[in-house]
Order: sequence, then C-alpha cells, then structure tokens
Amino acid sequence: MKYIIDGYNMLRHPLFNSYLSENPEDTVKAIVPALKEEAGVNFIIVFDGKFEIPPDLINFVRTSGKSQDADSYIVNLLLREGTENKIVVTNDVHLSMRIRSIGGRVISVEEFFQIVRKKRSRISKRIVTKDGMSKKEMDEINRELKELWGIE
Repeated sequence: MKYIIDGYNMLRHPLFNSYLSENPEDTVKAIVPALKEEAGVNFIIVFDGKFEIPPDLINFVRTSGKSQDADSYIVNLLLREGTENKIVVTNDVHLSMRIRSIGGRVISVEEFFQIVRKKRSRISKRIVTKDGMSKKEMDEINRELKELWGIE
C-alpha cells in the first residue's frame, strides 16, 4: 500500500505539527526520515508550491508547482497512475470528496498516525542486537535490573 499524504494538511495536525518549520526544506528533512525509517511505510508527501527538495528525499516528496495546488496534484496523480493500492491521507473534506469521486480511498491523519504507530511497534519488536537478543528480551532484562536496583 502506498500512502499519498496531503503534506501541509498533515503537518498542521497536532499529532505532527512539531515537524513544521518556517522553511519547507527543514520540514521535509524532519518528517521524511521519521516516516521512512521509524515507521516503514511506503509514501509520498505532496506540498503546495515549489521549493528545493533534497536529492536524498526526492522519492518521497512532491511539490505541486506554481500551476496547481497540492490537492489538484494528488487528484491528477491518481488519475494518471490509478487508485489501486493507494490511500490518500488528509482531513480536507473537499479533497476527500474529489478522491472518492474518482474511486480513491481516503483516511484521516488520525488513522494514518495509528497505522504508523502499529508499524513502528512491529518494527521495534523485530530489532535484534548483535548478541541475538530481541528488543523485547532487552526490555525485560532492563525492567528486571531496574526493579532489582530499586530504580522503578
């Protein structure tokens, strides 16, 4: 599944607004690694306007350019590539209606945040140390040590 994210709509949400910066490039540099590495989701984030996208993030970020807004860019992307295996992430009611009118699927920013949290949780459970211990095993040992030392 590929998530097409309405960038500014998501970043204005309280769950994500800590990433928002005066400079769009800084915002992109903060949010993309968080979604890519921590959550492991397949996505692109679409922003209004035109600004320089860092080369290492070009596969994850699109700008709508000056001739259209991000909403139109997202709709046109789905019309061009199809709606199968794609979900648009937005709380924008007007964009949601446009996406659904062409057969697309929409989820809210809150729903996306829940998906990201679940994926991040599954990823952290799969982390294994060089000694072969899982994160769960390490957490259990840490809990026992803290209890033994009277820290918790």
